[in-house]
Amino acid sequence: MSQDCAVLSPKARAIFEKLKPFFPPDPWGGEHWFEDGRVFDNTMYDLRKSAVRKKLLDETMHTIGYMLYVDVGVYKDQHGTLVGFENEKLSPIVQRPLELLCLLFELHHQIDTMDQMDGDPREVL
Repeated sequence: MSQDCAVLSPKARAIFEKLKPFFPPDPWGGEHWFEDGRVFDNTMYDLRKSAVRKKLLDETMHTIGYMLYVDVGVYKDQHGTLVGFENEKLSPIVQRPLELLCLLFELHHQIDTMDQMDGDPREVL
């Protein structure tokens, strides 16, 4: 069962701190990362809430899927086939959302387990 929290635990806070570079201030100095566990990316996400974390995780996965779809299309246009695409390096435009996704999943797992588990959440899957 997914958990909400009122305040981020020390372990969850440490993970949340790693999200800061993904939500820099806008050009006018408006903050997009907030100490209390919220981030802003076209809308406010309160990452203390399970449903909101899941929504941001889903949106990030969809973004990655679309970016890979675009990369595949470009590769196919250039080579006429997808043979060899698996050997291509991921573009930075795909790598950054993948890094964000891993951190979001780690934060979600940490809050859901209420600091009862450490380590990589993929190990329990």
